[in-house]
Amino acid sequence: MLILSVGCGTPTKHVDSAPVAETPPYEWVPIEDISIRWTAVPGVDLDSPEVLVARAFGDSELFYEITGQYESAYEGFPEAAPYLDNGGRTYPRTGTVNNHVFEVRPLPDRFGRPSYRVAYCTDETDTAIPTGDAWKANGASNRYTYILAITRTGWNTPVPRVDRAVRTRHPSWNVFEGWEIRLRTRWENDFFSGYDPEDRALLDYCDDEHPPSNGNFRYGDILDAPPAVQPSVPGWPQRVGGP
Repeated sequence: MLILSVGCGTPTKHVDSAPVAETPPYEWVPIEDISIRWTAVPGVDLDSPEVLVARAFGDSELFYEITGQYESAYEGFPEAAPYLDNGGRTYPRTGTVNNHVFEVRPLPDRFGRPSYRVAYCTDETDTAIPTGDAWKANGASNRYTYILAITRTGWNTPVPRVDRAVRTRHPSWNVFEGWEIRLRTRWENDFFSGYDPEDRALLDYCDDEHPPSNGNFRYGDILDAPPAVQPSVPGWPQRVGGP
């Protein structure tokens, strides 16, 4: 027999005594078989906030493509680049990727937010694909041009300060936080136009001005030893302040 009792007294508030679980800090899982080295044309600061975001994007996209796991990317990457999804497929390679930033240009933003166009070459010619007991070399065609629009969404909040004298292998904070990243994927959009000769020249820069880092191998050549994994440079400055 079910007895339903209804009272008119003051209701009591239920208090859950179970502790609230804290979100554990993000721990990046390093990939030992690949490294990324960043250089830039004179006048470009690789530690400027917008270039740090571009570098974090470039590193994270590569790590995610190799492993198929977001956990191998830097903190905040899935939220910063939700349009990237390889369906969990993996594209392993080993060696050294050489990236070169050749343009950082302020963009007009109708809301007054700090916004930039960042263009860089990514050169995978000094990497190889593991195939059993050997390695298949990447050729000179494995160079690509990336053009990003990077906008400070938390535009009233200062970016974190960094200590350039202290370097780590990966960022010690969520570099993507407070930024929006858009990747050029069309011939024309609001920050790139293939019909503009100056913009179109960006697509030719990596082939014309930035020779491959390893010109001794053709794509598909079988190597007896993997390409060297060089130390990543310039490393990541230590965060000493936050928004």
